[in-house]
Amino acid sequence: MDRVRAEYHVLFIDNFDSFTYNLVDEFQSVGATVEVWRNNTPHDRLLQRLDEIRPTLLALSPGPGHPDDAGCVPGVIRTTRGRIPTLGICLGHQALASSLGGSVGVAPELIHGKPAPVFHDGEGIFAGLPSPFTAGRYHSLIVDTPPPGFRLRAWSFDAGQKIPMAMSHDTDPLIGLQFHPESILTPQGRIIIERILAWAQGRQPRP
Repeated sequence: MDRVRAEYHVLFIDNFDSFTYNLVDEFQSVGATVEVWRNNTPHDRLLQRLDEIRPTLLALSPGPGHPDDAGCVPGVIRTTRGRIPTLGICLGHQALASSLGGSVGVAPELIHGKPAPVFHDGEGIFAGLPSPFTAGRYHSLIVDTPPPGFRLRAWSFDAGQKIPMAMSHDTDPLIGLQFHPESILTPQGRIIIERILAWAQGRQPRP
């Protein structure tokens, strides 16, 4: 489950974030081909490209601001739901929530560039990893309520509040991570990225 192959193709939507190419490098370092498009790309053009290449994984980057303002991202999420395995990271994670019926709000503590313990359910991409493991967090917003059909997979605690750190849909191929797997503050991050690619390869896009 932890090994990836060079035929993995990631279409990566950049939300104008400084971490984008750190994530791109991380995907490439485990053998994936990555194609980057910015979130100001017209919705129809991006959908056309997705249909052309049928990527293994659609990845939604971190970024500034609120996920509802992330250009074409909310529309792409709603249009491709259930057809293309999709990973949202930080803002991308929040965009999955806000676009599919969940809610996003201000975090009880603003955390930028700090390590934090992340607890998890021990299943899927987290199987066999320590709970908690340490992960890098860089965010002011959180998913308050996951959308219908999503299950909380990992969490942290801030000011006594349980903060979603990962969620996945029960039937659609959708995963969100609030923490940054590419960060030097996330020692288990490469394993998680490898496992997400392996998971995506096993979920064939629906026609």
